[in-house]
Amino acid sequence: MRGWCVLFAIGALVALSESRYRSDAELKKLNLKDLISRQRRQASRYSKKYNEYIIDSAKILVDAIGTDFCEGDPFKGVQCFEENICVSWEEICDGYQTCALEQLPSCLNQTLKNYGYEDKSKCAGEEKQEWCGLRQFQPTRCGEDIELKAQGKVTITSPNYPARYEDDMDCYWSVKVPEGRQLTAIVTGFKTEPEVDYVSMGNGLTEDSTKKDRYIIYRHTGLKLPTPNNFTTSGNELFITFISDDWDREAGFKIDVADSEVYNPKVPVASSPFPFKVNEDCNEKIELAVNESRKIKSPNHPGNYNNSLSCVWSVKITPGRRAGITFTRMDVEERMDRIEVGSGAKPTLPEKVYTGRDLPDSFVSRTSELWVRLVTNGALTRTGFEAIVRDQPYNDCGGNIELPSGGSASIATPYYPDRSYTLDSFCLWQISAPPGTELSFFFRVFRTEYLFDSMSLGSGKEPAVNGENYAITLHTGRKLPNPANITIGENNAWLVFSSDYSTADKGFFVDVYDASDKKASTKFKPKEGPKLDTGCGDIVTVTDTLYELKSPGSPAYNPMMECTWLLSFPIAAELYVRFMRFETELSNDLFEMGRGNDPDDTDSVILSHSGSDRPDDFLLNSTDLWVRFRSNFLVEMKGWIVEFDSFPDTTCGGQFYVPEGGRTAIAAPGYPLGYPPNTKCTYIINAPPGKRIRATVQTFQTEGARDTLTVGDGCSKNDNKTIHIDGHFGFTLPDPVSFLSNEGALWMEFDTDVYGSDYQGFAISFEDTDLTFNGPEDAGGNPIYQCDSDTKPPLSKPGKPKPEGNPEPGPEGKPEPGPKANPEPEEGSGFVPGNREMY
Repeated sequence: MRGWCVLFAIGALVALSESRYRSDAELKKLNLKDLISRQRRQASRYSKKYNEYIIDSAKILVDAIGTDFCEGDPFKGVQCFEENICVSWEEICDGYQTCALEQLPSCLNQTLKNYGYEDKSKCAGEEKQEWCGLRQFQPTRCGEDIELKAQGKVTITSPNYPARYEDDMDCYWSVKVPEGRQLTAIVTGFKTEPEVDYVSMGNGLTEDSTKKDRYIIYRHTGLKLPTPNNFTTSGNELFITFISDDWDREAGFKIDVADSEVYNPKVPVASSPFPFKVNEDCNEKIELAVNESRKIKSPNHPGNYNNSLSCVWSVKITPGRRAGITFTRMDVEERMDRIEVGSGAKPTLPEKVYTGRDLPDSFVSRTSELWVRLVTNGALTRTGFEAIVRDQPYNDCGGNIELPSGGSASIATPYYPDRSYTLDSFCLWQISAPPGTELSFFFRVFRTEYLFDSMSLGSGKEPAVNGENYAITLHTGRKLPNPANITIGENNAWLVFSSDYSTADKGFFVDVYDASDKKASTKFKPKEGPKLDTGCGDIVTVTDTLYELKSPGSPAYNPMMECTWLLSFPIAAELYVRFMRFETELSNDLFEMGRGNDPDDTDSVILSHSGSDRPDDFLLNSTDLWVRFRSNFLVEMKGWIVEFDSFPDTTCGGQFYVPEGGRTAIAAPGYPLGYPPNTKCTYIINAPPGKRIRATVQTFQTEGARDTLTVGDGCSKNDNKTIHIDGHFGFTLPDPVSFLSNEGALWMEFDTDVYGSDYQGFAISFEDTDLTFNGPEDAGGNPIYQCDSDTKPPLSKPGKPKPEGNPEPGPEGKPEPGPKANPEPEEGSGFVPGNREMY
C-alpha cells in the first residue's frame, strides 16, 4: 500500500514543484522526465532554485515512505524507517541492503505466513521499489564538510575557479581539525559581483545569522580581498558560505585553510566585526509649507548608500493637514536593509516597512507629521531610494476631517494629483472645527466631466434634503466655482462629490482654513428651502395576484417628496418582487422596502436602493410590507416601477402552520387558472401553539352546487365541532366571510366533481391573533400544536413546511409552480443586490 502512496506522491510533487515555473495549462502537458530535463537545461545542478525544487520534491516522497532526511539534512541522505541509521543517496537502490537488516529474518518469516513464500521485496529496506524513486531527486550540494588531520591543509575555491562561477549559487563549506587545535585561513584571490555576490566566514561548522559574534568576515563582496584577508579561528571549526544571484558573474575566490601549526609565525586570532558602528549623521528635518512638495533621497543616490546607516527624515506641516510620501525609486538589499515610515514627529513602531526593489504604495500620515527611516546593515549596499514628501490632501473618498484652531487642510478627489478620480463614486467629507470657528474654502483646481460628475458644498454636518444649506450646488465642468473662495459661517461643513460610469478627469483640489487665519470675501448663510411633501403614498390591501406600484409623477417624479405605502397581501403565502424600471438620483433619492407596517423600524428594512441599477428579483415571505421613497430638491429622474406577484399555497391538502404574529394564504389547486376535476383536498391549519386564528375568504369562484368548500373547528370533520362554512359554492363570498376559530386549529375540505372547471376556486388568508386558547401542552407545560403535536416547524416560517431551494423564474418571468420556500433570514438581514434571496 505504501508503494502506491509513493507513486501518488511522485505525481503530487511534480505538480507542486513545477508550479514555480509553469501555468496550470502547461503543467498538465508535462511528465516527470520533462520536468527534470527542463530544470537541468534552465539551471546548474548547484543552483539554489534547482536544489530547492529537488528538496521539496524529495520531501514529499520521504514523507510518503514515513521517514525523514538524515539528521534533517537533505544533502546527507535518508534515515532508515524506524531505525537510527542513515543511508546516503548513493546507497539507495544500489543492490546492497543497509536498512532493516536486523528485522530481515522476522520479516521474511512473516511474509512466509502471509503468502506461503518468502517475499524479499517486502523486507528490502532502502532497496524497495518505492525508495528507488528517491534517487532522481538527490540534491547536489555546492560545498563539502572537510575534516583535517593535524598539520593538514586544504584549498577551497568557488565553483569553476578561476573561471566564472555559476548563477544562483548557495554554497557552504565546513572545516574541522582535532580538538585543541585551531584553523588559519588565507584569502589569496577574490572577485565577485559587487554588492550582490558575497562570502561570509566565521567560527563554527554552520552559519547562524542570529549569532553575530561568530562572524569573522561578513558578506564580503567586490573585487578586493577582505579585511582581514588572513586570520586564525578561536576554535577548531570554520564555516565558509558563498551566495550569488542570477545575473553577472566573476572569477570567485580562493582560500587556503590549514591547521594553524602549519604557519610560523602564527596568524593572529580574528575578532568579530560586530557590532558595526551605526552612522546617524544623515538625519534631516523638513518643514513643508502649504501645498509644498520636496524630494528626499538616500545618501549618495543614485550611487550606493553606505553600510551601517540609520537615517531619519522628519517631515512637518501646518496642523490639520497631512504629510504624504510617494516613492519614485526603490532599491535596498532584500530583507537586510529596510525603509520604515510612520506618523508622528520621531520614529516609533513603524506603520509600514519596505525592502527590496518593488515600488511601494504611497503612504499618508495620520497627523501633520511624518517620519522616514533608512536602516542598513554592515554589508552589501544598493542605490537606495528617491521619494516625494508633500502636503497630502484628504483624497480618500470621503471621511471626517477635524480642523484645529488656526489650522488648515486640503481636500481632493480620490487619487488626486497622481491620477484621475474613480468612476461611479459618491464621496462625502464632513469638516468640523472648534465651536465659534468659521471655515473658509479656497478652490485651486476643478476639472470634472461636464454635466455628469459634480461637487456640492454646504454648511452643517450633511446636505439638507431641501437644499437650504447648499453654498455650491452641483458644480461641474472645468471652471472654478463662482465664487471660488467662500466662507461658511459656522464650524461644521460638508463637501460632496459624485461621478458616473463613463469618463473621469483630474478632479478638484480645495484648501480649507480657519477663517480667522484666512477669510474669503464671500460669506454663505443657510437660506429657507422648500417644504417636504409627505402627502403622497397610500394604504393598499391587494387581493389580485399581480400588483404594480410606481413612483409618483410623469415623466419624472417630483422633488421634495417623502411617500410611504403600506401594502397588505392577504392572498399571498409568498411574494415575488421584480423591478420593471429603476432610475433615481444616486445617493440623494432613496427607495426603501421593509417588512410590516413601520418604516421607522430600521430592523425591518430589506431593501435600500438608489441610482440607475435595477435591483434583482427576489422572493419574500412577508405579506405585509411598507415602501418609502424620498427625493431631494435637486435632480428628478424617471423613477421606478415594481411588481408584486402573490403566491398563495396551492397544495391540495396537508398540514399548514400560521406563523407567530403573521399570516399565510391557501388557495385551490391551480389557482387562479382553474382547479382540477374529481379532487378532494383536506387541509389542517394550525394556529401558533396556544393561539386562535382568523380566517378571511378573499376570493371565491366555483361551479354551482358541484364544487364545494367546508371549514370547521378542530382537526377534522369527525370532531363534530363548529362548522363555519358549510358546503359553500358559486360566485359569492360565503357568510361569514371572516371568522375566528374557537380552538387552535381549523380543518377544511374542498370537493370537485368529475367535470373540472376554469373558475378560480378560492383563496383564504389565515392570520394569528392575540386571542389565546387552552389547548394541549407538553410535559413541561408548554403549549404545542393542537393537531400536530409531534411536528414543530419554526414559528417564523409561514405556510406549510417545504423543502429548501430557490425558485427560478419561468418563461414569463414568474417562478414555476412547486416548492418555493427558503428559511426566513434573521431579523435585520437585507436584500443584497446581485442575488435573488428569500426574505
